[in-house]
Amino acid sequence: MFDYTMTDKPGFSFVCSNFPSKEKQFQFFKTYLKASGKEEITPTDLVNIYIETNTLALHSHFTWGVWAMVQAQTSSIDFDYSIPGPPIDYSEYALTRFDSYFKLKKCLPQIIAEANS
Repeated sequence: MFDYTMTDKPGFSFVCSNFPSKEKQFQFFKTYLKASGKEEITPTDLVNIYIETNTLALHSHFTWGVWAMVQAQTSSIDFDYSIPGPPIDYSEYALTRFDSYFKLKKCLPQIIAEANS
């Protein structure tokens, strides 16, 4: 979803459509669970992990949004010194993260309902 190697302002890009679909997430969960030694993977396992993952994505967006607000006021540190270009615009990053938070929060009940159907 986020690319921090941009050489133009604001120093990052965000493409919401890069967030994996339900099908891609389920495929990842199955592979992960098999690799961790789980022999029997039920549809309930996949639904529970799907709901947990999408719910915790809210936490991630909110936490990074707050972090970026603090950085916008206090930090002169750039994300990646090896990439030429402008430093990250922390204010823009905070707005992007909070926008993602509120969009996901709005559609999370639908995601949960569809996962359980």
